[in-house]
Amino acid sequence: MSRFDELCAGYREVSRRYHDYRAGCFSLVDELLRGFREYLDAPEDVVSLFAKHGHLAGRKVDGPITALELRDDTFFHFGLVLDLYDEADYFPHHHVAFDLRLKRVQDRFLLHVDDGPAIEVPVEDS
Repeated sequence: MSRFDELCAGYREVSRRYHDYRAGCFSLVDELLRGFREYLDAPEDVVSLFAKHGHLAGRKVDGPITALELRDDTFFHFGLVLDLYDEADYFPHHHVAFDLRLKRVQDRFLLHVDDGPAIEVPVEDS
């Protein structure tokens, strides 16, 4: 195997590991969103993800693929918003937004809500 072939093989492996890592983060954020909705017993449309950066910054998005952005601090950044109403079926009276950061470190994920301490979430191997 040539040095070039070794370099390409190394690149393929790093790329595969990154995509696996990214998919694991997306999966955890999906579970977090679903779990928060279930915990609150809230309708699906009142708990949403939002993008924190880029051309969709501040907008609600459909899922983690659009919401999460990997930043220079090695964390995926995203937002979670809860819409509160005075009366059902009216425009939201108030939006409660949380800034979140997530990354995997060995056998656990570190999740920061706003500027709070890390919440450690063990990795469940499938």
